Amino acid sequence: IEDFYSDIITEANPYKWDMVTPQQFLEDPYYCGVNPKTGIGVVESMYPKLKEDFIKIHAPDSTIQEVVLTGSIGWGKSFFMELGILWQLYKLSCLKSPQRFYMLAPDSPIGIIIVSVTANQGKKNIFDTVKGMIQNIPYFQENFMFNKKKATDSLIFPNKIELFPASSAHSSNIGLNLFAGAMDEANFFRKIKNSKRSENGTGMFDAARTLYRSLRRRLDSRFMKYDKKPGILYLGSSRVYPNDFTSEHIAECLETERRTGIKTTY
Repeated sequence: IEDFYSDIITEANPYKWDMVTPQQFLEDPYYCGVNPKTGIGVVESMYPKLKEDFIKIHAPDSTIQEVVLTGSIGWGKSFFMELGILWQLYKLSCLKSPQRFYMLAPDSPIGIIIVSVTANQGKKNIFDTVKGMIQNIPYFQENFMFNKKKATDSLIFPNKIELFPASSAHSSNIGLNLFAGAMDEANFFRKIKNSKRSENGTGMFDAARTLYRSLRRRLDSRFMKYDKKPGILYLGSSRVYPNDFTSEHIAECLETERRTGIKTTY
């Protein structure tokens, strides 16, 4: 009887193995930590406050669905987003069938997107860095490595998981099942006056806001089902002017939190 029920429980468990904690993910040499023999690791140094925030944001009981990183240059916005993308890939890698878990069609591809002002910038910045990190992490080498023969324009992992860069010009039209993503340097996306692409057809076209709403809709519509939330959307950019995209978005999120009492943006 014990064996019988043990088989049922094993079969019913959607995970191939238990996930490690965010702290272990950052510190363990098998994941992002420093190998004590070589002194090399993905997270060789990290500000204590950033580590504390990363652990809090990605904890199992966290309600956070978005992270906004802004302010001055050089404090680790891109590095935080890169680690966040690694964590989202790790989450999907632990599932036997991500498609079945999120109630998608069995052969549906699942995407994680990195959006930059231009496609070329996207590939040279976060995408290439994450690619290099994955190649240096033992966990990914042994359990969830991308197809190296098809690693030019995107990274294709087992279970039809794909990580890809995109530009602000065309990413709003992508039809993949987006699980998570990052908008890099969102405050530098274009704003065009009297554009036909504006929401009312005659006003300001705000590329960052339009793209954000498109990504948010795709994450929520594809994955916000059966009380299973999608991965996190990371919005990062140095500050440009007082009412830039991230400044306005932070104000809107704080107002929503005040009204609902639920914190979904960090």
